[in-house]
Amino acid sequence: MTIGRFYRRKTIAEAREFETFAAMEDDFHHFAVRLRHDRKHVTELTGKAVRFPWSTCPGAVAKLDELIGAPLFPTAADPAPKLRIAEHCTHLFDIAKFAIAQTVRAQSAQGNRRQYDILIPDPVDGRTEGDLSRDGIHLFHWKAENRIVVWPPAFAGHQFDGRAVWPPGSIEDADALEAALMLRRALVIFRGRMEDYPEVTSADQVPGGFGTCFTYQPENSAGSRWVMDEKNYSASPDLLLAGFDAA
Repeated sequence: MTIGRFYRRKTIAEAREFETFAAMEDDFHHFAVRLRHDRKHVTELTGKAVRFPWSTCPGAVAKLDELIGAPLFPTAADPAPKLRIAEHCTHLFDIAKFAIAQTVRAQSAQGNRRQYDILIPDPVDGRTEGDLSRDGIHLFHWKAENRIVVWPPAFAGHQFDGRAVWPPGSIEDADALEAALMLRRALVIFRGRMEDYPEVTSADQVPGGFGTCFTYQPENSAGSRWVMDEKNYSASPDLLLAGFDAA
């Protein structure tokens, strides 16, 4: 671990009339999706794995087909699909859902574009901090110790392990929930680049990995090889998703 290093993550979604583009990039991930719709349902969803840690990660793109037909505005008569999220790529699934949410916002005249920027310093003695901005406006500053939020008081006690369970009153609305989930995901994922993965030759050798995402499914993990192309964006976030506007 390099002292003074920072982890950065950028996530953007931009909606047009009948399609939405979304992408995420950090030190060792870069994924993108394009969603098409008929104003009521997802009609097409394609993905691209640009940079990823395991050779099997691109195979998860095909799993996005499970979201085709999903309603933009779910009802009891037309509910959202119930999917086994652990069978998907965590990052592709997250940005696909982000693309759907941005499509809904655009259809509801709540803006066509949204961008999240996250900054997390490497931990010291199990302690770190996370900052999240949305569209250039700072929203969250969390302090965490041993994977538990200790500050601010509204989020104190929130754990990064297991399902997201929020302290009462900490989440005000859907926008706050989306932002909190973005920061939570980053605080879960960023530690991965400090693991000693080069000594691991296949995903089935990673302790505790089984069943947590597409690559760690039993049918995929043994054949997965480490192909990490890690970047260091500590100095500046400018190169993150640098080509997004040309998508």
